[in-house]
Amino acid sequence: YESDNRVRRYAETLAEQGFVVDAIALKNIGQKTKGELNGVNIYRIQKRSYNEKNKYIYLIRIVAFFLKSSFFISFKHLISSYRILHVHSVPDFLVFSTILPKITGSKIILDIHDLVPELFASKFKCDKNALLFKLLLIIEKLSSSFCDHIIIANHIWHKEITNRSVEDIKCTAIMNYPDPKLFQYTRKIKNNEKFITIYPGTLSKHQGIETAIRAIYMLKEKIPNLEFRIFGKGTDKQYFENLINDLNLQSTVYIKGLLPLEDIAKAISEADLGIEPKLSDGFADEAFSTKIFEFMMVGVPVVVSKTKVHRYYLDETIVSFFEPGNIEQLSQNIYSLWQNPEKLDKYAEMGREFIKDNTWDKKKNIYNSIVNNLLKKGVRK
Repeated sequence: YESDNRVRRYAETLAEQGFVVDAIALKNIGQKTKGELNGVNIYRIQKRSYNEKNKYIYLIRIVAFFLKSSFFISFKHLISSYRILHVHSVPDFLVFSTILPKITGSKIILDIHDLVPELFASKFKCDKNALLFKLLLIIEKLSSSFCDHIIIANHIWHKEITNRSVEDIKCTAIMNYPDPKLFQYTRKIKNNEKFITIYPGTLSKHQGIETAIRAIYMLKEKIPNLEFRIFGKGTDKQYFENLINDLNLQSTVYIKGLLPLEDIAKAISEADLGIEPKLSDGFADEAFSTKIFEFMMVGVPVVVSKTKVHRYYLDETIVSFFEPGNIEQLSQNIYSLWQNPEKLDKYAEMGREFIKDNTWDKKKNIYNSIVNNLLKKGVRK
């Protein structure tokens, strides 16, 4: 919960308005089962694991969380009735954990962060004709029918899901906009001794991190004291650590682990350039990278892979584009920006101008409108 900007943003927005908000989440090592953050009650009902390459183990963990959350929600609902439940996918069928509140009149929002059929097809290497994909598509339709409203993560996916699973009137696209309370503009004090690049995010191959690492390898002799800082966790962490060792980049590329949201903003502010290297294979081509907005909020220019969804929202005046997976082009873009500090400053300035109208403060009225339209009179919980 603590590291998920999207979930926290919704919960804290409601808490600020006086709602009693419970967040049912996974538990990281060292965390207590129950906690509180910024007015939100946190119940951590299952340990988090990042070893999710085996699809059967992955499924078992998902089903276990579904069963635990179903019991927990039902129990809490009987004690103090929930008026509205906001369920974050994946998986889509997690929405059925709210069946008791639904039967008794509670309103249900399903928040689809990723299109699950496409996500799993990419994760486990199957195509759209596979039985798994077709089954997940049926689950998507059933889940969409069960809930009262759907929030989807971008406008490309909004078009896709309204074409196949839900009516347009019941679905709203809300991107993962940065919260100004967490990500604030900080003009970086230039460190002429280092040129620091950064990637904060999931350590998965489809994120294109290998492209970035190999681009840095091409530049380590050209840019003095070049650093590439990687913050995050994921199933492919060991793969990237091995790659760093194979390329002898231990003194240039650092994998620093996952940071809380409050610390990520500070880490970004220390960088000269953000790197968003996502590949364009299948699912990844339409998954917008939230870190781009976070870079812009803090005032850090960013070099971005030219995927379908990035082209939809951005252009060359705002970010430095390169073709997904093109190591040489990425290295050329980074080198060009290092050589031209004025160009870096211009991208930072244009990014700041773009993000002014794309923050949570500017967009939260969309969410508030959904909630207010669903809520009826009763206990505010």
